[in-house]
Amino acid sequence: MSAWISTLRKGRIVAAMACAATCLASAPETLAAGWGFTPTPREWETWPQYCRVEYSYINRGANAYGDYYPDSEIAAWRDRIGEKTFITLHHYCAAMLYLRRLKLERRPDYRSVLLSNVVADGEFTYDRTDPKSIVYPAVASVMAQARYVNGETDEAISILQRAINEQPDRFEPYGTLAEIYREEHKLDKAIEVMNQANAATGGQSAEVQYNLGLINLEAGHVDAAVDNAKHAYELGYPLPGLRNKLEKLGRWQPSAPEPQ
Repeated sequence: MSAWISTLRKGRIVAAMACAATCLASAPETLAAGWGFTPTPREWETWPQYCRVEYSYINRGANAYGDYYPDSEIAAWRDRIGEKTFITLHHYCAAMLYLRRLKLERRPDYRSVLLSNVVADGEFTYDRTDPKSIVYPAVASVMAQARYVNGETDEAISILQRAINEQPDRFEPYGTLAEIYREEHKLDKAIEVMNQANAATGGQSAEVQYNLGLINLEAGHVDAAVDNAKHAYELGYPLPGLRNKLEKLGRWQPSAPEPQ
């Protein structure tokens, strides 16, 4: 979940005031209005595969990434995602990276451009995405983050609730909604959302158990957090953060080494 949402929101008003008419003209080429986005090599590596495939499709002959995937793989992903959604997916993929860049950017004028691009590109794909597509929960989650950072809390929550209703077994909208409630200091609501996610996934999602454990721990429900952590790691969750927090409280015993 995106713990940095509140930081982005705090910079929104300052950025909007600082960005004058020269903002777009002085920004880097990748921040220009409209489409023309080029990921860095690191961003390319961290994109979901469907983003890389669709970007390769949309940029045939335009840059080095344009010939990265064969037509057969592009066709396979188009079929999985759906034609209507697939052909606009690059805007969502750019919005995802603009959010990451916004986290690191400190210059108010650049932040304003980044935020504008997050909203515009995210909305372009979101408005054209089939709610039954496999990418819809992820697209909705990025759109909701953009709305929230832009000060549109009610709209962000509405987007996420719709995504949950459309595909209740997917984690992304639950996680983003819970994070928004955390940022709003509504831990009870965050826990309620993650318990809904846990019920929807039959208690068998390591990601849900892990994030529920973090929120329970923050709310002071240590016993519940220990239980969540046990389930998360039994289900194979890879990150040690929750376990480390519980160890510091003396509530987690390291696993005994395997017999030789």
